Amino acid sequence: MRKINLLRWKIYDPINSRPGHQIVDFVIQKIQSCEARPGERLPSQLAFSSLNHINSNTVKRAYANLLATGWLTTLPGSGTFVKRSGAENEDAFTSTGFVNEMPIVIERGPKVSEPSEMPVQNFTTVGLNTLNPYNYPERAMLKYRRMHRKRYENISQIDQITDFYGVAYKEAVRSYYNDCRDFKFNQECMDIVPGRKESLVRVIQTILNPGDCLVNTSSQDLVLGNVLYAAEVRSQFLSTMDNDFVEKLEDLVKVSEIKLLYLRPQCGYPECNVLDAEKCARVLELAKKYKFYILEEDDYHEFWYRQTPYKPLACYDHEGYVIYIGALSQLSVYMRNTRVIGATKDFIDAMNAVPPKPCEFHDVLEENAIIEMIKSGDLWRYASEIRKIKEKDRDDLFWVLRNYLEDFMEIQAPDSGLAFWIRFPDFSTLRESMNFLEKQEINVPYNPGMSFNDPNACNMYLGFGTYNQEEAEVAAKLLKERFENVLRNGFLGWLMMSVCC
Repeated sequence: MRKINLLRWKIYDPINSRPGHQIVDFVIQKIQSCEARPGERLPSQLAFSSLNHINSNTVKRAYANLLATGWLTTLPGSGTFVKRSGAENEDAFTSTGFVNEMPIVIERGPKVSEPSEMPVQNFTTVGLNTLNPYNYPERAMLKYRRMHRKRYENISQIDQITDFYGVAYKEAVRSYYNDCRDFKFNQECMDIVPGRKESLVRVIQTILNPGDCLVNTSSQDLVLGNVLYAAEVRSQFLSTMDNDFVEKLEDLVKVSEIKLLYLRPQCGYPECNVLDAEKCARVLELAKKYKFYILEEDDYHEFWYRQTPYKPLACYDHEGYVIYIGALSQLSVYMRNTRVIGATKDFIDAMNAVPPKPCEFHDVLEENAIIEMIKSGDLWRYASEIRKIKEKDRDDLFWVLRNYLEDFMEIQAPDSGLAFWIRFPDFSTLRESMNFLEKQEINVPYNPGMSFNDPNACNMYLGFGTYNQEEAEVAAKLLKERFENVLRNGFLGWLMMSVCC
């Protein structure tokens, strides 16, 4: 029987005057958010009581309440479980798609020289879609770093080299994905590659030959585009924003030899988009029917703002057709650059047959601290707490944008991730509006290296990894006044404003 991760059942909020009601609400929230899956075993009443320092009789009454109301069920001699609500839940997480053998053999063919397209972005990135360093769990990390630093005082070189290989780090990351995110990684079907670009290069070069064709749903992702350009592969572009995305995909794979579909189903780039469960299942059916792989990239799994988190394609029984790349966490730069790759054993072996680039930056103290963060439950707890903070920031920023600018621009609030997608009005280009703000002595926080590639761009990718409501409100008020003046004065007003800017 699978071991229970007790830290998932730790109540970190202060225990209130009605602990029995708090336990019931806590367990129901776990189930509704899919953090506790149908069929998952709960801690025993005694273990739950000891973990949360709550009277065992109170826990007993809370469990009885949850059993009576149909949230939990018991099996004699086995324990208490989250109740399954229907047949669809019986098989949802019972098996893993990460099998040993690849369903499609990778064949190395002759190099085909065909022109590749370099991506051109029609948007400008403002703000940061990465976390403010203030959110970094510094105290916990420093505590664990100091603990391991002492161990290195008299360590042998061979022991340090063993740490450098990162075996313990990989195992801790694997347990985090399996215990806290319901993946089913075994040791042979997962690896770690430092850096997003390097992980994409390793995967693309393993599975595609020059001249091969893939379907790219992130046509303006510069990092991905540069990797595909260097690999000399051909791209067909589809948008997951289209209601008939799956139909278009099927029409394409019927007539074209597609080897790979690239998806960011939790946070379409740059659009804010989430594929629902039905579309995910249909895409998997197409992959199995027409024999192509799916490369799923998942950076923002910690930041979801719906009732339930997104279920990655990798958590379906995909029979080896899904290759997964995900950031361990957004809580620190090191964890963000820890790219977890999940695939069949054959694929991992093939990927590792090509020697990787030497890793010039490898911090064993940081990795040991992250291992302790995972074992103690701190990583899960910090991620949950920061998600709540970012959800509030998202809601506050959405209120500001709608309150001042909803009449003038399209505003798309994200279901996940750390950025909004905004389309500026036709009568005022994005560049004109940003120049206007700078004339008003507002420092526009352009993302480094992501300014105006297209002077006629009308879309903004607005990050809120760092958010200040006063700063956002001042800029929104000024833009509202400008847009109102342009519309009030017509073309003459627009011309005068353009000259002033």
